[in-house]
Amino acid sequence: MRGFIHVYTGDGKGKTTAAIGLAMRAVKAGKRVAIVFFDKAGDFYSERKLFDEEFAGRVEYWVCGRPRFNPEENSFDSSVTEQDKWEARKGIEMVRDVMDEGRHQVLVLDEVNNVLHQNLVEAHQVLDLISQKPENMELILTGRNAAPEVMEAADLVTDMRNVKHYMEQGVMARKGIDY
Repeated sequence: MRGFIHVYTGDGKGKTTAAIGLAMRAVKAGKRVAIVFFDKAGDFYSERKLFDEEFAGRVEYWVCGRPRFNPEENSFDSSVTEQDKWEARKGIEMVRDVMDEGRHQVLVLDEVNNVLHQNLVEAHQVLDLISQKPENMELILTGRNAAPEVMEAADLVTDMRNVKHYMEQGVMARKGIDY
């Protein structure tokens, strides 16, 4: 079965959630799933507990990036450091390794669009990954600000548009819903 390239982008909530939902569907259909979390370090993301427990051995994931989100303070550090650049390059190499191994039918690159937008990696690096995707692998790229050339290379692009968000009313990010 031919795999396609998905891009989930936009300023609305739900990009990672959509990718995780697709990953869970794929697991239940007998597919092996790999996820590289770019720029999302920290041990408080609820989906990782699911992967470690109920889906151990069927979903493999790697985390690169430094902890930017602080759930206790509901704050996000948007600064860019040399460590961020190093972590992003490490993530690109992880993706290459997963593709070269050929054991997975679904590969999610969570927040890779943001990493590219922040100039932590170069467009040609992401486009090279897309061009090297194994024929039978479904490749999902998430994150705000997807580059036009990445969207052009995709088979499916979904733009999550923010119409209204409870955080605009001062609601803090909620465990199990927002992270």
